[in-house]
Amino acid sequence: MLSHFATKCHVGLLALLLFAGSWCSAQDKTAEPDPTLEKLSAAIKRDPADSAAYARRANLWHTKGELEKALLDCTEAIRLDAKCAEAYGIRGLVWNAKEEFAKAVHDFDAVLRLAPKDSGAYTNRGIARKGLGEVDQAIEDYTEAIRLNPKDPTTLILRGQAWESKKKSDKAMRDFDEAIRIAPKESLGYANRGIVMQDHGKIDKALDDFNIAIRLDPRDATTYVLRGIAWNSKGDTEKALTDYNKAIQIDPANDEAFINRALAWQAKGEWEKALKDCATATRLDPKSPAGLQLQSWIWATCSNSKFRDGKKALVAATRASELSDGKDAAVIEALAAAHAELGRFDDAAKSQKKAVEIMASEKDEDLAEAEARLKLYESRKPFRDEKK
Repeated sequence: MLSHFATKCHVGLLALLLFAGSWCSAQDKTAEPDPTLEKLSAAIKRDPADSAAYARRANLWHTKGELEKALLDCTEAIRLDAKCAEAYGIRGLVWNAKEEFAKAVHDFDAVLRLAPKDSGAYTNRGIARKGLGEVDQAIEDYTEAIRLNPKDPTTLILRGQAWESKKKSDKAMRDFDEAIRIAPKESLGYANRGIVMQDHGKIDKALDDFNIAIRLDPRDATTYVLRGIAWNSKGDTEKALTDYNKAIQIDPANDEAFINRALAWQAKGEWEKALKDCATATRLDPKSPAGLQLQSWIWATCSNSKFRDGKKALVAATRASELSDGKDAAVIEALAAAHAELGRFDDAAKSQKKAVEIMASEKDEDLAEAEARLKLYESRKPFRDEKK
């Protein structure tokens, strides 16, 4: 069984957008276009009431990843000038980066009261609303941003991602196609279109798009992961491993590369390497259940008894279930397999029934295999993954 997480890997791009306008400082005709932190700090020292300087310094802190310093400067700029749209906007970006999306929405609301035609504010509020699970409202914001700035490929891609999350693939494809038409030399439209192609089983077309995306941006680790998943779907594990290795070389902190490489090792029967990559993925992203789920699956079902450990499997699956709120079928199947490995067949069958129900509601292509495992547990037998 492949992890459901691995097949759902999406490009982690476009998380934050910078505003095209700089509303407070735009009023200062003498302001430098690209001031340094030192110069802005000096300006603040000369005039502690200069809200524009605080806002501009906040923007620099934000771009450097110094989010707490950016928050402090934004808040001070707003205290000094309650109509400083730039400060609200940058603070909204920081809240998005911190995944405090309700606060981000509040600040982008303030921006739009002050600058109702700013497309960037609509786009970034859409990101925040998507983060809150308000996909329809996010689409409304993206649509307004596109109306205001129809040549912005980034917002088209974001709206396409939102449509795809609603399983509106036709609309997603239209947005990705338009983004590519507007910006044919930018990789993100191709990468996202490739994801939709892959999700619909059009693997060769997905590979074509991933190839173009990599040619346009050969330093984007995530696109190598996506292409690796496509190769894996075609049964070409060696090419998949090559892409995962390249992704890790580019970005050693890319947890998706490690979890997908673990799946490739699993397919080759390289259990020790698979478990090691799972552990690395979990260390890199402790809030993701993916590494724990696959570790648990191997410990519970491995055909090689050397790697089976029911107690470890149960601990890992239990933690993965907590992280996924008990709603992910792959995690619940791992939990069921762990119970079965420990001889707790009633618990195994109970968990497996829940997994089957979720998979049936999602029309999962692996439903028949899950139902077969349920019958196995009901007959008081553990499952063995006999891939290798």
